[in-house]
Amino acid sequence: MAATIRNLTVDKSANLQIDISVANSTSAIDLSAYTWEACYKTHAEAANSGTMTANGFANGLLTVSLTSTETANIAIGRYMYEVYITHIALNTTSRVQEGILTVRGGLC
Repeated sequence: MAATIRNLTVDKSANLQIDISVANSTSAIDLSAYTWEACYKTHAEAANSGTMTANGFANGLLTVSLTSTETANIAIGRYMYEVYITHIALNTTSRVQEGILTVRGGLC
């Protein structure tokens, strides 16, 4: 499965939630057999990364989110982000989405 590219923008101190449909060539993937992870970094080699909450469902829907408290603690700027799923029994990992996460600040 190829990762989709989707750039995200969130205002500092605002909630962010995205839904990702995870499917193979014929149907949605039952995510109850998987674990999932979502993270962001300033660049690929950065030692520190932040995590985003991810929840997967049997219908192939993966929800990734950041709360307003979490975005309040992220510095304004651009970050790379990736979302992975790992099959529990097979121990195989696939990247399902990636892109740029932009955190914006207000002017007032």
